[in-house]
Amino acid sequence: MKSYKWKDFFGLIHKAKPNIILFIFSCLISSISAIVATFIPSLLKRFIDSYAANERFDNKLLLSLIAIFILNAIVSVLAGYLLSVVGLKVIANLRKITWSKIVKLPVAYFDKHESGDIASRVVNDTNVLYTLVSNSFSQFINAILTILFCGFWMFYYDWKLSLIVVIALPLFLILFIPLGRKMSKLSKEVQKSTGELNVNAFEMISENKLVKSFTAEGEQISKGVRVIDHLKNIGVQRAKWIATVNPILNLIMMMIIFSIVGFGGVQLANGNLSAGTFMAFLTLIFYIIGPITNFGVFFTQLQQAKGATERISKIHAESEENIHEGNIFDITDKDIEFKDISFSYNTERESSFSLQNINLVIKGGHTYALVGPSGSGKTTLISLLERFYKPTSGSIYIGKENIESYSLNSWRSQIGYVSQEHTLINGTIRENLLFGLEDECPNEEKIIQACQMAYAWEFIEKLPFKLDSHIGERGLELSGGQRQRIAIARMFLKDPKIILLDEATSSLDSQSEEKVKLAMRKISEGRTAISIAHRLSTIVDAENIIFLENGEITGIGKHVELQQTHRLYNQFCEQQLQA
Repeated sequence: MKSYKWKDFFGLIHKAKPNIILFIFSCLISSISAIVATFIPSLLKRFIDSYAANERFDNKLLLSLIAIFILNAIVSVLAGYLLSVVGLKVIANLRKITWSKIVKLPVAYFDKHESGDIASRVVNDTNVLYTLVSNSFSQFINAILTILFCGFWMFYYDWKLSLIVVIALPLFLILFIPLGRKMSKLSKEVQKSTGELNVNAFEMISENKLVKSFTAEGEQISKGVRVIDHLKNIGVQRAKWIATVNPILNLIMMMIIFSIVGFGGVQLANGNLSAGTFMAFLTLIFYIIGPITNFGVFFTQLQQAKGATERISKIHAESEENIHEGNIFDITDKDIEFKDISFSYNTERESSFSLQNINLVIKGGHTYALVGPSGSGKTTLISLLERFYKPTSGSIYIGKENIESYSLNSWRSQIGYVSQEHTLINGTIRENLLFGLEDECPNEEKIIQACQMAYAWEFIEKLPFKLDSHIGERGLELSGGQRQRIAIARMFLKDPKIILLDEATSSLDSQSEEKVKLAMRKISEGRTAISIAHRLSTIVDAENIIFLENGEITGIGKHVELQQTHRLYNQFCEQQLQA
């Protein structure tokens, strides 16, 4: 990806669609509050000079001062609330578009990035913008207006005293330039380390049984502590920079104040300056300290936000799947042809594997079994058909039409896929069964029928809340076989034209497997069914068997034919019988 520039940063904020009118209105209110506050020293001067001249308080001026203080407080509260609303909406919108973007990213992206790190970008990285939008922008505008108005009054009262402040201002800005750059760099490191911590936490929590069974608690604690310590060290570096700059800023401010008190005191003693003017000038100095500091802090936070949001911008720069682009066809009973298909993964961990020159015709309405050693390319072949990946070369056709011409939504909606991982979502059984079927929600009778076909109803009806029973994260409150049967029932409800089974009965006992196989035969009638199989009982039922080795097809035929002509297949069958 190209280097992350300010244009990209502000483009990301623009994508979040901030409420510009509300933001401007909030900044305007906040600015009015800042401007009104600059008149307080003037009223204070008149109040003190009036007392010095008449030796009594001017009640009108006193009431005016109190009224301005109250009005300023009310306006500040309102502006702060409105800016917080703007900031929260920006964060919400940014999270929505980032969430939507992630959902549309291709499978290949998730192969290259850890899920915990992706989640960190949505949750943690977006938070950095909140402070910038809800607080820093308005403070920056207020700082400019306050400095301008206070500067006007200061020069109006005494231009000589004002020159002391003007000379000191560049020193503030010079300090904040290196601080901002360093903070941007450290902010990137913080977000990166936070993502790494999320990855480790996700791994440790989701694989807690693996950790305990291998007594790897010590290793997991060490991994977590290492990342936490790294985050702490980055925080210490940030604190060191801030701790170094703050005393220098305070020193400059003290020098300004001492210079003004010293020079102003001489002026006051000589009668060239009234007590009211001197107090007003000192008040203006204290008014201007905060804005000058905010001026520098704004650029520091801007650099921090830029550094933190770079990871979000990288997600938005990725190419996404357009699921609606393409034609809509009915693929019932049409032949599938793999023509000169080659494919290799682009990830480091799978760079050695590849499919090589696959040529294959799968007749519509027939059942096929993919057989072969682990890592031979069976799941990859199904993934290409599902269009999770694009072939490196070659094309896949259905009914002489390239499957790439179909919209992803149309294509995948006609395919039923049950993986060996029997993936379920956190929720109820009903929510899992109806996953992806919101537009054509089946009635209760069809849901129960699908569960019965998958032999899942026999355990569902025994649960306290039946279909509305919660099954926990990834369905962990159910057994492996129960999770698999719910996944199969979900496919029955989808009623697909092509069925893809990645060892779908792997978690079932022999009795349940036989029941599900009967249901599979029933749903496979008149449909194209492709199954990855390791059990001989599943393979024998297939009308055609495809044997893969090292990413190549080395045999196609029926069970009896391959037993006689394919040495490795015959060995495979013998091992199954011995088992």
